[in-house]
Amino acid sequence: MDFKLVLKTILKKFKENEIDCALIGAFAFQITGIFRATEDIDFLIPYEKAEKVEEIMESLAYNVVQMTKNFSQYESPLKIFGYVDFLHTSGKYTIEMLQNAKTHKIMDENIEVKVIRLEDIIGLKVLSYTNNPARYEKDVSDIKEILRLHFNKITHLDLSSIKRYFKILNKEDDYKKFVEDVKNEAN
Repeated sequence: MDFKLVLKTILKKFKENEIDCALIGAFAFQITGIFRATEDIDFLIPYEKAEKVEEIMESLAYNVVQMTKNFSQYESPLKIFGYVDFLHTSGKYTIEMLQNAKTHKIMDENIEVKVIRLEDIIGLKVLSYTNNPARYEKDVSDIKEILRLHFNKITHLDLSSIKRYFKILNKEDDYKKFVEDVKNEAN
């Protein structure tokens, strides 16, 4: 997949159609200092724009692989364009994630795109392993790595925001353990 070409193409179409979006997933991780191999691009988009996004993706020769109220996935028959996934804002917290996203330069500083905050990346990871326990090890590893890299920085993480996600998903014990683990590693 040519990630740079896909990002530029989709972002241009979204700008033309006034569709707000933010990166989530592996590309969002770039702002954390963690680089992940990935086979797709993941966006957060407003729920009410999902139909327009579908039109755009079809105009770019993508086929719908999966579509629900909260999620859509597209695949191109051309390997160069690969897969693109969209999480649709569906409630207070995902709407806030999109509103709080900040513009970053990615891919060797050549592309400007909104990316959700580190705290929100962690929130989506907690949601991911809550909904799919098979992802627990991978998601917990990512959460701890973000905490390790950013815990003691001047631009520190908003732990109350992170804690809120764990509380909403009834994972408060996990929050305590992860923060304690990272604190112990730092000492």
